[in-house]
Amino acid sequence: MGGIGWEGMLDPTNSLVNSVIRGSIVYLALFGVLRMMHNRRSGSIGLSDLLLVTLVSGAVENSMVGEGRSLTEGAVVAGTIFFWSFALDWLAFRFPRLRWLVRSKPQTVVAEGKVIHAGLRRELLTRDDLLAQLREQGIDDLGQVRLACVEANGTLSVLLRDEPGPAGG
Repeated sequence: MGGIGWEGMLDPTNSLVNSVIRGSIVYLALFGVLRMMHNRRSGSIGLSDLLLVTLVSGAVENSMVGEGRSLTEGAVVAGTIFFWSFALDWLAFRFPRLRWLVRSKPQTVVAEGKVIHAGLRRELLTRDDLLAQLREQGIDDLGQVRLACVEANGTLSVLLRDEPGPAGG
């Protein structure tokens, strides 16, 4: 009807097990590469990040599905990717010893009002970037900061020094 190949739309051309294996290999390989990226790169998604995800998805599409073109194979690969995403999070939750594999540790960038330059280098964060993020949180003096860390999700968390109470109180 109208040149649409309705009959082949749901018939997989490859084995569905093949699709699961391909999807697993690609997901786990990309997860490994992305896991090695710095915390700061995983926080908010910018235009370059969106472009990267789009290009990577296009580049690995044939690796995951092969020459398959059916909706069934696409659904199986998508389901495989969702499975691995959930499974790795579940493993990290259920088995704390595996958390290092899935989640990055917070990276200290300020301690007791002093910038930790090694932490900035690890996160590829400049001093100006750090100061801008502190200003976004209403902090204009490094001396106010007891501890600042780039968290695993890329956000900057800040603990302020305790302010002394009013005199005579």
